[in-house]
Amino acid sequence: ADIGGRRWHFAHGDLINQHDWQYWLWRSFSRHRLFFALFRALPRFAAVRLAEAIERRFRMTNARHKSAFPAATCQEYAERLWRQGVDAIALGHFHDAYHFDAARDGRQKDLYVVPAWKDAHEYLRIDADGSAALCESNFKSLKDF
Repeated sequence: ADIGGRRWHFAHGDLINQHDWQYWLWRSFSRHRLFFALFRALPRFAAVRLAEAIERRFRMTNARHKSAFPAATCQEYAERLWRQGVDAIALGHFHDAYHFDAARDGRQKDLYVVPAWKDAHEYLRIDADGSAALCESNFKSLKDF
């Protein structure tokens, strides 16, 4: 998207770490049409139980890739996009907030990692001039009442 004269790239972020082969393998299997068809054929209660069991099983897998923010991998991803003319990148998926900035070819370049909404209630505000900042929401959780 072009916002305020800056070219923005938005991505979920789950495909950035190409070294996480377990995730790539699971994703290629779980996104297959046959898997979706079989899953949809299950009764709702069975589908929910299966999804919960899969989540429990995979929660602790591949801890090496989940234990720390992959800063170098994200930086490589950003550099590649910046060389292609992208000025700013917004990523999700990593659960923690980060901001990296750099000057390339006389232009300001930014990489924003937006934290998981359920954890931080923060969002990325992008103004009409293309500037951006992570902002805290005044959202009230039901737990606050």
